[in-house]
Amino acid sequence: MKVSIIEPIGGHGGLEFYDLGLCEAAYTQQVDATLYTCDKTKLHLEYEHAYNVVLAYKNVFGPSNKIFRGLRYIRGTISSLVDSIRRGSNIAHFHLFHFSLLEYFNLLIFRIFRFGIVATIHDVEALDKIKESKSQKKYKKFSKIIDQIIVHNSFTKEEVIKTNQGFEEEKIHIIPPTDIDFFCKEDITKAEARKALDMSFPKNSRMILFFGQIKKTKGLDILIKAFSELEDKNIFLVIAGRCWKTDMDRYRSLIGKLNLEKKIIIIEKYIKNRDVMLLFKASDVVVLPYLKVYNSSVLLRGMDYGAVNVVSDLDFFTEIIKDGFNGLIFKKGDVEDLRSVLSGIINDEKQINRIRENSEKFVQQNYSFNVTGKKLRSVYESLVLTNK
Repeated sequence: MKVSIIEPIGGHGGLEFYDLGLCEAAYTQQVDATLYTCDKTKLHLEYEHAYNVVLAYKNVFGPSNKIFRGLRYIRGTISSLVDSIRRGSNIAHFHLFHFSLLEYFNLLIFRIFRFGIVATIHDVEALDKIKESKSQKKYKKFSKIIDQIIVHNSFTKEEVIKTNQGFEEEKIHIIPPTDIDFFCKEDITKAEARKALDMSFPKNSRMILFFGQIKKTKGLDILIKAFSELEDKNIFLVIAGRCWKTDMDRYRSLIGKLNLEKKIIIIEKYIKNRDVMLLFKASDVVVLPYLKVYNSSVLLRGMDYGAVNVVSDLDFFTEIIKDGFNGLIFKKGDVEDLRSVLSGIINDEKQINRIRENSEKFVQQNYSFNVTGKKLRSVYESLVLTNK
């Protein structure tokens, strides 16, 4: 079975582990996968693998003219199609973060050449906008050319169905994401991780981590306010990530207003894969104070590293996190409740160790490549049988 996985963001947007993990999962079930992605993707060069990676999308990101980047994007898709035909693939697996004309072009051109179409829907926010649009019929065309849909949790499945854009429930499959670390994961202590990161915290200090792309909907301001109310002076907050459609100055201003400059470390840059692992290993608690989310690679990576995740009570989080077992839950947007949860866990070494252990076991049992690969192959096989 030969499958083309088309995901242009790749290493540009931190999707390398997800994309290559998907290929690893497919390989466990004898699926010959080829990943078509952008030229910023480099991780596959650092280890031996049994699948193909084609950097078809060249120079599609950056400050250059949007029209030129759009043309390069189209060229990348056509190149992916030609190479897929040459390799004998008959299934194309796309990844949708929004529903634009370029995404529609991708699906349509592969459909014209009689490929079976699988689409993983990552963010449903674009679908929410479709619902409010005066051009709903335009977007219903997506449902007509997608054969099977993959989502990563039941919450997202329900949101997709609510859009009523022709996505039939029986065609929507829940398959675990592939964000687990198959490359950089090390058995390393908290102290060793902090030393490797050159973090000069005082002895026995505690570290809270906020990791990932910073958006207004991720509630970083709520975490900063809750952190400011913690009475223990030996606790530090590390913010690691770059802003998207917001400005770090907004958070720096809040930090200054609360006199937290010496207690909060901001790492506003691209973080290398091994350093990602080290940050999670160095932390005592990882906080995801999100106000809205459909999926989170940060949550899964944190659990895979044995982190103690503190999450808001969004449906997606509560579907995975069992309060007190493999993480802790607080009321969305509630500064005082978050402060209370952090105060209760941050110095409780026994509970921290128990949750760490439970988190790692939970990922191994529910998110292994073998588990994902079997479900993935089942979706692919349904297309092979349909197209016969």
